[in-house]
Order: sequence, then C-alpha cells, then structure tokens
Amino acid sequence: MIHNAEFDVGFLNNELKLIPGKSAVIDQITEKIVDTLQIAREKHPGQRNSLDALVQRYEVGGYDREYHGALLDSKILGDVYLAMTGGQSNLLFEHKSKSSDASQREKKKKVIMVKIITLYSLNLPNQKKNGI
Repeated sequence: MIHNAEFDVGFLNNELKLIPGKSAVIDQITEKIVDTLQIAREKHPGQRNSLDALVQRYEVGGYDREYHGALLDSKILGDVYLAMTGGQSNLLFEHKSKSSDASQREKKKKVIMVKIITLYSLNLPNQKKNGI
C-alpha cells in the first residue's frame, strides 16, 4: 500500500536494481499495489487528496503530526485506508485458488500482511529516526 504509488514505485525499483545479483522489480515481489492516492482521487475528484488532507477529511486522529516519518506515515495511511474503504477489519490480501481441495488451496494461498511502503528522506531537518 502506497500513497502516490506512481511516484514511489520508480524509486523502489531503482533501489531493488542496486542489490547485487538481483534484478527484481516491485511487480515481481508483490501481487498487488494499492495506491491510496488513486482511491482518494476516485472518491473525491477535484479535492486535495494529500495524506494530511485525508486525515482531516476522515477525522483520523491520535497521532502527533509534529514529526513526519515513514513509520508514522505508514500507521496513519493504514487508518486512512480503512476509513476510505468503509472500516475493513484487516489489511490482508489472499490469492484464491480454483481448486476445491482444501489442502491444495492452503498450499497455493498467499497471504500478504501489508506493510505500508513509504519513502522519506533521512536528511529532513528535525526528523526523528523512528518517525514516531
């Protein structure tokens, strides 16, 4: 899950290419990328859809927004996503098998616990190392 995936995926793919002996790109690592900016633009055309704007629109609170960082933004984005999608109870995606055999389905099932991907610069002034 990424807010503004079009922007971030290019950076992530570049970083993956720097790993010696590997040539993977994001599409080869994960089954699906959820772009919360795209969802927000569909739900709220013509409005500001930055993470801060969505926090205000959906009244997502309980976070100290004095500091910005990847971990904090990830937690906030998860709450915003749940609010935008009607309060989904978890962030799990499953690959569904066509097989009716339960053991075959279990072998083929892929459960991905979504870790929200955010990029940030470690050189931002006044940024806490943990982002929280």
